[in-house]
Amino acid sequence: MKKRLSFRVKSILLIALVLMGFTSLAQEGAQNTFIGGYAEGSYSQPLQKGVRYNGKADFQRMVLYLGHNFNDRLSFFSEIEVEHSKEIWLEQAFLQYKVIPQLSLKAGNLLIPMGIVNQTHEPNTFNGVFRPTVDNLIIPTTWREMGFGANGRLDCLGIDYQVYMVNSPLSYSDKGLFSANKFMRDARQKAAEAITSNFNYTARLEWNKVPNLKLGLSGYFGKTSSSLYNGLKEDQSSSKADSSVLGISMIEIDAQYKIGALSLRAQGVKSWIDNTSEYNKLTNQKVGSQNYGAYFEASVDILKLASIDTEKELNIFSRYEIYDTQSKVIANIVKDDKLTRNDLTFGLGLKLSSNAVVKADYTITNNKAKTDIPDLLNFGIGLSF
Repeated sequence: MKKRLSFRVKSILLIALVLMGFTSLAQEGAQNTFIGGYAEGSYSQPLQKGVRYNGKADFQRMVLYLGHNFNDRLSFFSEIEVEHSKEIWLEQAFLQYKVIPQLSLKAGNLLIPMGIVNQTHEPNTFNGVFRPTVDNLIIPTTWREMGFGANGRLDCLGIDYQVYMVNSPLSYSDKGLFSANKFMRDARQKAAEAITSNFNYTARLEWNKVPNLKLGLSGYFGKTSSSLYNGLKEDQSSSKADSSVLGISMIEIDAQYKIGALSLRAQGVKSWIDNTSEYNKLTNQKVGSQNYGAYFEASVDILKLASIDTEKELNIFSRYEIYDTQSKVIANIVKDDKLTRNDLTFGLGLKLSSNAVVKADYTITNNKAKTDIPDLLNFGIGLSF
């Protein structure tokens, strides 16, 4: 009980400091409101010899940016997203206060600063019709939760930093929401009346002191939340509630390099999950105690390579991914070799401008179990403004 009280006192003090920062607005400045957004649509056709599949046409998302600068220090930013032409989500919504040039305070619905794509995922910023599989299964992009913290830049070191405290994923609500195949994707709460038994911590550093090179390091640490704790007395323990909670430690590294017509990207991420034995007994899930994902990607702008003087780009790319959502298991769980997978995706993207692109690619997926998996032929459009 003392540990819980100590944690609560620390949390209240942190919140108070943030609120004090937001309310001490000493500098006035010009106000302005801005809008923007992005959109992407796709057609995907599975292909397998001797088997017929229907294709899928989907307008994946239309996103509206809406923000306002109250003065030189205080600003608000939001993203309102319509997914699959029917679901409306608030993807971001936060208040930011610049304390000094090197430090800003932020609070609201925040993107978790994990990896390359989760925070920068406009369709004209990545190759391929779809985001990398690693950024969907291991890092559950788009991953956002309620939280607060700080961000800024240390120019002398060439480092951008972010550090936040956020509400945790929901591992249990009538059933187990973590799984062997999807990891925590179904456990994201997306700042939608999020159940909060625990707060977690996440941080990211980006080093870009060398021209054309960017190196990133991200981390995420804490425990999940569970609906089973609601209503328990402070001095009351519950083995069922305790069994419904998982510990998560996730580390990610990435690198991006561009020189002339050549662009390179690489990313690796690994997670350690605690208490999986008790959790799997309670939920009948088969969550692994570890998982991983990594990819390497290379692309070449053919128009620039041919020294054609144009603002357009024709990028030919190839990306190889390896990932396993159940790379290690404990207790009586039998590892599923179908979850040890790799993707080879290659294709092209024609940028009609820096903010509008037409894409086509082909993906071949294999797994350790040698299961027949259809290839995918994909076409897409994307834009931002």
